[in-house]
Order: sequence, then structure tokens, then C-alpha cells
Amino acid sequence: MVGTTSPPQTVTLTNTGNATLNISSATVTPQAQFPRSSNTCSPTLAAGASCTFNMSFAPTTAGTVSGSVTFTDNAPGSPQTLPLTRTGTVVSFSTSSVTFGTVSVGSSATQTVTLTNVSTKNALSITSITITGANAADFSLQPSTCGSSVPAGGSCQIPVTFAPLADGSLSASISVADNGGGSPQTVSLAGTGSGSAAIVTVSPTSLNFGSVNVGSTSTAQTVTLSNIGNANLTITSIAPGTSNYGETNTCGSSLAAGSTCTISVTFTPGSEGTLNDTLTITDNASTSPQKVSLTGVGLQPIVSLSPTSLSFDSVGVGSSSTLPVTLTNSGNATLNITGININAGSSNYSQTNTCGSSLAAGANCMISVTFTPSQSGTLNGTPSVADNATGSPQTVTLTGTSGTPAARFPVPAALAPA
Repeated sequence: MVGTTSPPQTVTLTNTGNATLNISSATVTPQAQFPRSSNTCSPTLAAGASCTFNMSFAPTTAGTVSGSVTFTDNAPGSPQTLPLTRTGTVVSFSTSSVTFGTVSVGSSATQTVTLTNVSTKNALSITSITITGANAADFSLQPSTCGSSVPAGGSCQIPVTFAPLADGSLSASISVADNGGGSPQTVSLAGTGSGSAAIVTVSPTSLNFGSVNVGSTSTAQTVTLSNIGNANLTITSIAPGTSNYGETNTCGSSLAAGSTCTISVTFTPGSEGTLNDTLTITDNASTSPQKVSLTGVGLQPIVSLSPTSLSFDSVGVGSSSTLPVTLTNSGNATLNITGININAGSSNYSQTNTCGSSLAAGANCMISVTFTPSQSGTLNGTPSVADNATGSPQTVTLTGTSGTPAARFPVPAALAPA
């Protein structure tokens, strides 16, 4: 590539005869573009021996460069010549400098620089395109069409914007790092800022709070609001859009030029699922309102009992009957179970269960309710499940009927009335 030097390549000279080879000279043409890095070929080379001649490629112009290595010696056919061919790459810009003139602080102007790969053979590989210089913050690159490579003979556009943050003359440069000659290549930038304005930046522009239990409050995350302009920023409001998010801030009603303040945002989900929102900052900057996207997931166990009532019919005193109840957690968080009990005084009912102390999201367990009446009649009860779900405790209505069996014996005929 133009202006650079390639890794060396090796030419090997071998004496395949049976007499000593006397070497008068070994030359490279053109020497400036094919510099020799080492040479082990002394004035004589024994029969059957070899020597090496190393050279690099250092093009000074774009396009194909031809040359040769020539050995002059006492062998038949002297001199021996090896042709050399390589191609160099060079970068060209549509202009060496961009002047934006006078632009009001808080406003912007954009111009485009065209980059051309002058080479007709090699693609230009681009490592980076950046803004450098003391006033780099006043200039910014817009999306370019260059990508990571420009084909031979091809071109691309580099848009650059001047948005002055202060009064006065401001300058910087576009810097393109690539495999072309003279990398990095630069284009100078100049403009004059005029007037005063508040200019706002917000960082970060999005917050993700992850998963938080419904009704609980997350750890606060911080947004930094900066006034990088040269006039005071007047702040009208800072607020999220829903009650799922809250904020406190150190900004007050105004922010001096060159100052920053912080906004602390928390997530308190009111329901399960993904809950998106926007923190909106309203002020007197030209970009108002500034917005920060907010996202979080509310976690909540949701409990259902099926069926919600059980009826035990015609169970004799002292006998037992068992019916099942299914407890399901259809939410997206673990259900923590404090207790499963039959209400006090309902000694006619008992329960066993497979639920344990917790139930994973999407899982279910079984509660087996047994009716063992101790007396006849209609006997009611209420199993309850105490947990961390909304509506705790959840209950099932129990109704059972029981009667005392009557004993009958046949009457002997001798005792029967006449």
C-alpha cells in the first residue's frame, strides 16, 4: 500500500552445477519501491549450494509497480532476471477541508466528504473513521456508506455535522485509519459558534430493571442529565408515565451551563408481566422533551383452587370420605405457602397435601380433604391456604351430610302379638 512497506519476501539462488558460481552483482529495480532487506549471496557460491535475497514492497504511487531482481555471474545465460510485480493503494478525498461557517449554538449543519479508493487493483480496508482534535465534541459523524471496505476504484460518503456548544472558532478533523498510504488520512473541519443555548444530553437513554416482585420496589438506577451548552437549562418536569415507576432528582427547576444532575428511577410493578414506560424530561432545550425508555418485569404468583367447593353426601358417623382439591400457581413467580389448614372447630374435616412450603410458577399440587363426621346432620368446614399471592388466604367451601345408622333385629314369632 502506498506509503507503507510490506513484509519481506525471499528469492533463492541455487548453483545446480559442479563448479563454483562467481556472482558479480545482485541488483533490484526500482530499488526505491522494492527495498532489499538482506542478502546472503556472497561473491562466490559453491557447487550445489544456495543463497537468499530478501526484499519488500514500498510503493510510492498507486497502481501496478513492475520491477526485477537481476543476478550477474559466470553461469551460462547470465544475467538471470526475476520479474517483480505489486500493486499499491491510495486514498483521495473530495476536499482537504470542510468549513461550516457560522452556526448558532443549539443548531447544527451537515456536510458530506467523499472518500475514493484510487487504486484500480486493491480494495481499501477501513479500520475506523473518527473525529479528533480539541473541539471534537462540536462535530459528529453521521452514518457513512463506507463500511469496512471500499472496492478498487470505488467511493463512499462520510457525512459530518457541526453543532457548536459555545461561541467562537472551533476546529477538528476527520481521521480515517485504513491500509492505504499515509494512514490515517485526515480532513480538517472548521466552524464558528454563535449565540447561547442550553444543550441537553441524557445518559443512559434506557434502563432495564429486570424482574421484581409485584408490590416490591427495585434498587434505584441513575440517569445523568447534562447541560453541555452555554446557557441555563430551564426544567419544566421530570416524570415517568405510569405508577409502576418512580423518580427523585437533584435537578431542581434549572441547570447551569456546564452542569449535571442525577435522576434516580425505581420500579414498583403493580401487575405481573413486562411493564414498559418512558421517563420524560421537559425543558427549554431545542431537543425537548428528552426521553429515557424504561422496562421491567413484574413477578407475581397467581393462585387458583379447583374445585372451590366440596360436597360429601351420606357419610355415616365414624366413616370417612376423601375428595381432592388442586392448587395451581398460574403466575410467573414462586408461591410461598405459609400454611394449609381447616378452620378451627371443624374437627369433622382433615387434610393432607403435596404442596410443601413453596410452589413454582406454572406448577400445581394436591390437597386431599377427608370428611369423618362425629355426629349426624349437615356439617360445614373451610380449608384455607395462606401464601404470598394476592387474595390470601384462598378458601374452599366444605359441606357434608351424615346420619346415625339405626339397628333393626327380626322379632321372634313366639313374641309376636296375636
